[in-house]
Amino acid sequence: MKLYKNKYIILVGILFLAAALAEGITASRFGELQKNPLVLCDFLRIYPVYNDNGSWLHGRLGIGYVRGLLALEDILALLAEVFLFRYIDGMCSFFSISRRTLMLVVCGMSATLFRLFTRMRGIYVLDYLHIKGHGVFDLPDFYLFLTIAGIILWLLPYTKAYRAYKKPKVKGMSLLQRWGWELRLSGTFLHAAFLPKNRQEELFKKWR
Repeated sequence: MKLYKNKYIILVGILFLAAALAEGITASRFGELQKNPLVLCDFLRIYPVYNDNGSWLHGRLGIGYVRGLLALEDILALLAEVFLFRYIDGMCSFFSISRRTLMLVVCGMSATLFRLFTRMRGIYVLDYLHIKGHGVFDLPDFYLFLTIAGIILWLLPYTKAYRAYKKPKVKGMSLLQRWGWELRLSGTFLHAAFLPKNRQEELFKKWR
């Protein structure tokens, strides 16, 4: 169990340091790279700009850079990601699905932690990966993309396992009974996300 937890903590640290190193190197050559962007391929170049909107959402809504609000959003996002990690972990345990997706959820946690670290320093986010026709991003943005892609891909084996499990369980039930069964099962998984591993197994026993 300790090794299970440690590998995710180590991954968060590695991704955090990678983002910090990439930002540090880019910031140190900010003026040079703005005048002469480093072209990596036809659609990608290193072109640093400071995001004074604070975030994509703040820019869209016209809120602008509000440090306290951005930090609060990051804290709430981090709590949501921890819950998502625990929720998916419980589902993987119950349906015997590979936990590799959790590595990608951790990418999102790393991105949010780095964003929060940036807010606490009181500086703008430095974006530097310019994708032709799409805008300028940074390494944590890429982490978040991996998290979203990982969750979407995880839905494929989850849906297959869920349908195989559900089919014999609801056989002979009416439509309302099926809905009730699905709500109770969903509530069980939500509850499990707030419990330690050994308590999760106790909760799952009656559903196996």
